[in-house]
Amino acid sequence: MEVVGCASLGLLSKIDKTLDEWQRVAKNLTSVVRTDLEALCLRVVALIYHHLPSHLKPCILYFAIYPEDELISVDKLVEIWVVE
Repeated sequence: MEVVGCASLGLLSKIDKTLDEWQRVAKNLTSVVRTDLEALCLRVVALIYHHLPSHLKPCILYFAIYPEDELISVDKLVEIWVVE
């Protein structure tokens, strides 16, 4: 992926574009890189999850109820586990 990206940037550098056009290109590249990174992270998490012992899988799934970057109260999480 990195080689293709570097080669593409090399070719793009030879194209005469305005600053606005280059900013649009940069925004699109950032989006692609972020998407690829997110996909890679999801694959890694899925791989780890599938290799967990059965009794630990539900513990990991409880984290899905929390929005990204939210602080998770240990007491609240334990309470949810105990109720289950």
